[in-house]
Order: sequence, then C-alpha cells, then structure tokens
Amino acid sequence: MSNPLLKPGDPRFSKPTPIDAAGQNRFAELEEVEASAVEESAGKQDSQQASGATTASGLYAATPAGSELPFRPHYEVSAPSRGQFLLVLAVIGLAGAACGASSLLDVYNTGWLLPLCGVFAAGPALVLGYMDLGEMYLGGRDPEGRPLTHLAMWLGLGGLVGCVATVASMMWLLMGPFPDIF
Repeated sequence: MSNPLLKPGDPRFSKPTPIDAAGQNRFAELEEVEASAVEESAGKQDSQQASGATTASGLYAATPAGSELPFRPHYEVSAPSRGQFLLVLAVIGLAGAACGASSLLDVYNTGWLLPLCGVFAAGPALVLGYMDLGEMYLGGRDPEGRPLTHLAMWLGLGGLVGCVATVASMMWLLMGPFPDIF
C-alpha cells in the first residue's frame, strides 16, 4: 500500500537537472586548454582562455544557460484511462443478458451459453471500473476518463446481474423441481 500523503509531482522525488545554477554541466569533463589551440580554433583571444583556464568539452559539455536541452524527458505520473475498453466489456455483458432474455421469451433461442459468456465480460468491467475510479481518486490514473469509467462500471453491474439472472432462471426452468410450470 502506498503512502496517501504523497502526491504525483512531489518535488522531493523529481529528477535533478544536470545543469547547475551557474549554467555549467555538473558531469562535464574538464580539460586544460592551451593558448595556441584556443587561438587557432576560436580566432579571438580571451584573457581567461589564453591563461589556460579549464573549460568543459566532449560528450557531456555544458550547453549555454539559455538554451534548451536536446532531449527533455517526459514522466507520466498517472496511467491512462481505460474507460473505452471497459465500456466495450460492459456492452458485451449487456448483449449477453439481452440474448439470454430473448431466449427465455422464445423470441430467439440462443441458449444459456451467450449469457454465461456475458458474465465473463460484464464482471471484469464492473471490477476494473471500480478499481480505476479508486485510482483516479488517488491520482494514479488520468481523471479525464472518469465519466466513461463510471458509466462502464454501472453498465457492467447491470450486465452482470442480467446475465446471472438469465442463466439462473434458465437453470431453474430446465432443471428446477417443477419443470412443467410453463
């Protein structure tokens, strides 16, 4: 279980930048620059460089303070919403319940297999929707998908109840103690 006091984007857990406050790369390799090499490559004489001051070069050379880094990593603090997937599962469960109801009413005889398969679609839609809403409340999942996930959770509940009710009623009618009622 995670600490409920920690929120995504907490500055205590952000990655430090390799450039310090002075604009220098902390991990740059420092080399002694000879005055002749500086005059040939730069074409201008700086009193600091001509005296043999240390500068950074190589792969980890510091970028100028005002420029952007070539790659800025993007860290996701929350998982994406899966409301559309859950809604598809819930609708499959409702379709299984509808097929079972039509089989009970002798409109279209599909048997008990489709409502039983609908249980395996509506059940995960209900459980995963409930878990995703809890993650959205805590900030671990993208909250923009909350309405779709909420709808999928309730449709999954309806599909699960409908599928279980149709399978149970089919079993009761076919295998019950009073098979000749209808």
